[in-house]
Amino acid sequence: MPAPFAWTRLSLSGTVSVSPRAGHSITPTSSGFLLYGGMDGRRNDQGNPSPNSDLYMLKPGLRNTYEWQVVEIDPGSQMPPVRTLHTAVAITPDEVLLFGGLHSTTPYQVLNDGWILDTTCMEWKRIQFKLPPTETIKGSYWKRMTGRIPDHIQATSRGLAGAMVSSGVQGEDGETDTGGPAKGPAPRSNHTMSLYENTAVLFGGHGGMGYQRRAFNDVWTLNLDSNRWIELTCHGNPPAPRSGHAAFHKEGYMFVFGGWNGEAQFNDLFMLDIENKDWSDLDLSFSVPRWNMASHLVEAIPSWRCFIFGGSADRMSEGRSMGSFDTRIGVLELGEERRWMSPMAAEEKGKTSTSTLPPGREHTAMCYDSEECRLIMFGGWANKWLDDCWQINVSSIVGPPYAIVKVDPPLGPVSGGQKVRIYGIGFSSTQGMCVVKFSAAGNRHSAEAQGTVVNDELVECVTPNVAGTIGPRECEVRLCIGSRDFTTTVTDYHYFLNTVHDQSLCYGPGLLQDQQAELTTRFMIQARNQQGENRKSGRDDWFVQVQQILKSDKGK
Repeated sequence: MPAPFAWTRLSLSGTVSVSPRAGHSITPTSSGFLLYGGMDGRRNDQGNPSPNSDLYMLKPGLRNTYEWQVVEIDPGSQMPPVRTLHTAVAITPDEVLLFGGLHSTTPYQVLNDGWILDTTCMEWKRIQFKLPPTETIKGSYWKRMTGRIPDHIQATSRGLAGAMVSSGVQGEDGETDTGGPAKGPAPRSNHTMSLYENTAVLFGGHGGMGYQRRAFNDVWTLNLDSNRWIELTCHGNPPAPRSGHAAFHKEGYMFVFGGWNGEAQFNDLFMLDIENKDWSDLDLSFSVPRWNMASHLVEAIPSWRCFIFGGSADRMSEGRSMGSFDTRIGVLELGEERRWMSPMAAEEKGKTSTSTLPPGREHTAMCYDSEECRLIMFGGWANKWLDDCWQINVSSIVGPPYAIVKVDPPLGPVSGGQKVRIYGIGFSSTQGMCVVKFSAAGNRHSAEAQGTVVNDELVECVTPNVAGTIGPRECEVRLCIGSRDFTTTVTDYHYFLNTVHDQSLCYGPGLLQDQQAELTTRFMIQARNQQGENRKSGRDDWFVQVQQILKSDKGK
């Protein structure tokens, strides 16, 4: 069975510790989960609060433990300026793209620089952003960009929102970063960036030129082959400007949830068709308005799921200033019919102590361990910097990397022994013995049979005898392979009482004595079970013996 949907606080092992912080990022890499930056109460030389550029590798361990490893950067590498509320996206298993963020609160400075960390050699490289090439002849136009997403750029001050940072920002290598000529989106923090094929898609955030502070709802794409920015001119029904939202990409669509601006807080859900640059309001809100929450998209079969945790929530409809730190988990299922779920952790159901429930927080960072099917969260802000690390097993919601769709035939006798074919997806993804479970409603009775994985979409098995357990009723069919959990998807199978031949009836013209050879005739069989009840389904194999009755001389 799947592990319970319950929080567990992890214990730190090893000798390296990380200071309490918020606004940091945790990004999956081939070497582990990479933590970067954030705010932890440090101050700069002027005595003002300052972010940091710390780099650590988070390593989950056994028995609910974890450890930190200090990341040593190549001495010859450039160093990005310190920051918090930035984005850090894995563009390959060994490369992390860093963009923007808050560099200083006093004076207020936000960034729009881009960096790539190569985790194979732990070296930072500054991205030199480019604009699409232009022609200045009469009727000038922007040429098609090199990459997946073409768009036309209007040569306006808005379209060329300056690539300059708010003011000169000095990197840790002592080099002053002025951003150079306008080359992309305005400086910002608390934005989102998601990966779409060879393109990074930027949305929203808070910041602006100089000391400007405003919310954005612009969409920019960065081609990772050419390092060219393009602002998408979108149509449809776009979301209001916002920051502190959640965003992710799935199959050519970017989804945006929640967030805030100076006038409102949100719990709405929007979808952008990236290729067609078309916004849609999905009219699918979740709970109350919330912002600065953690989110993570998790691959699942048959439909992916996005998890939302915490943040600040406007429970009393009193606005952002009265928001409270939340502990609620929301799950957006991205099936044919998108829907929100609000699963309750075991602590909230009263099955375990509520002391094991993490306190509400905002600006935390969350990552997903696919091997153990768990979300891992570190740090955040709850009127103080936090340094706790928690995990929650989501296997009961996500399920294993395979799913069941249907079984054929969908019914059979309680005596079992019937060969069935189970159709689904992902069966070849896991090695090990396959077990098929037939369960009655409520799982009070169940029976199992060994299955055979034929290919990625087919498992075969012989139904078990359930005459003394489940009996004649509808069952749910699940399966598991190897050490993985049983599927969260199910299909139905109906067990019926066996047909008893001497309780059954046979009638029709084919039973009349006078029949002509080599001509078709017909008769009906009404199958009945041992309780004398008429069967309502087929799937019986009958052996019919035809005998000729001859009378003797004595008339018998």
